[in-house]
Amino acid sequence: MDKLVEEKNQLRLRRRTALRSILGAGAILVGGSILGTPLNLALQKVYGSVPSQYTGNDAYQIITQALAAGQTKIYLPAGNYSVSQEIDVSVPNVEIYGNEQNATILTLNNNVYGGSNNNPLPAHVLNFNTGADGFHLHDLQINGNATGNPFINATLDYTMDGIHSFNCSNGIIENCIISDCRFMAVQIEHGFNCIVRNNILQNSDANGISINNSANPVIPQGGNHQILNNLVDGASDVGISCYGAIGTLVSENTVQNITMHSSPYSDNSHVGLIVEGPACTNVTFSNNTVRSISIPTNLFKGNGISVGSHGASNIQFLNNTLENVYIAMRLVGAVTGLTVTGTFVNGTTSIADNLIVVDNDNQGYVPTGVDIEQNVLQGLASGMTAYIVDLHGGSGKFINNTIYANGNTKTIAVNPKIKTNWVTTPNTIE
Repeated sequence: MDKLVEEKNQLRLRRRTALRSILGAGAILVGGSILGTPLNLALQKVYGSVPSQYTGNDAYQIITQALAAGQTKIYLPAGNYSVSQEIDVSVPNVEIYGNEQNATILTLNNNVYGGSNNNPLPAHVLNFNTGADGFHLHDLQINGNATGNPFINATLDYTMDGIHSFNCSNGIIENCIISDCRFMAVQIEHGFNCIVRNNILQNSDANGISINNSANPVIPQGGNHQILNNLVDGASDVGISCYGAIGTLVSENTVQNITMHSSPYSDNSHVGLIVEGPACTNVTFSNNTVRSISIPTNLFKGNGISVGSHGASNIQFLNNTLENVYIAMRLVGAVTGLTVTGTFVNGTTSIADNLIVVDNDNQGYVPTGVDIEQNVLQGLASGMTAYIVDLHGGSGKFINNTIYANGNTKTIAVNPKIKTNWVTTPNTIE
């Protein structure tokens, strides 16, 4: 983290030094110009390309014109920009950036839809398509304006994100604020080695961040994406989702307040971290903090960690912290090799539901080779009517864990029909 901050500061210093070399010690701005040179032309030399013929505030037109002119380093100075249409990028090594995340603000207009009048389709704010390998997006604030873009077609999904990448590799999204998106703040589909880091993602109607490498008959699955040091603050369904993900690392993120009630799927599932969809493989969640997900009156009351991928393997949750959640984790589905270690649970609100449950999914599939070790549960609600831990299905080990039961006497239950499938000693109950 310190290295990233240092690199960012060095970059800013180089920009300021370059600008001083253009302006000179006594240069001044007069009417948007530097001694007669249009300001945006001078900024091109320092920051990148902004088409000199366009002076409006529609980011769609600015970026589209720059790309049409062959420019790939596009700087948007501080200010408020509208977005009249989805901004599509399909050429490699495009960098789009602003003056800082609180200074350059892009807001999607009302009723922005792709497709045609006969087949209206929702639109992303920024969409990186096949061919946009090596994209770099940073130092922007993006407002998805969900209220001004009501969802039309319930058969369509993942179609109105703040930033969407499809089949692109080596892209970077960093130092952005992305808020109020109809679906996801950030979604990475397919492609390889994309990084989402140091962003603030607020109030997404579905998920904060979604990684989707599920099978496609035309596009390779992709994988090895990294989700690092982001703040996901507010969503209806999931904070960070790995759907069919392969080789994904989710580390050092904070996920909180996944308690909204505006899911376009009408789910409002309220989950912090989830592995879902088909055949997730080699996915690691490490050193994340999940907090404030508890809605006891809702159908889905709040879950820190959830696993429900069919055909998944080698899924690891390592050294994560869960605070003030309704339940800590629900682990189901056909998963081979599921590890949950070093979890620190501090504060749960459930009385009637198990705090940790391993079970079959709706199709009857169960996790096998589960290793739940060296986790700590404390701050439990008193008067629980359910067992704290229910090993109702699957197989594996639940050992070397510490449970501060807070007077609750129902601690660990194992389904008698599968009792030989589980090792449950030693554990510490206090």
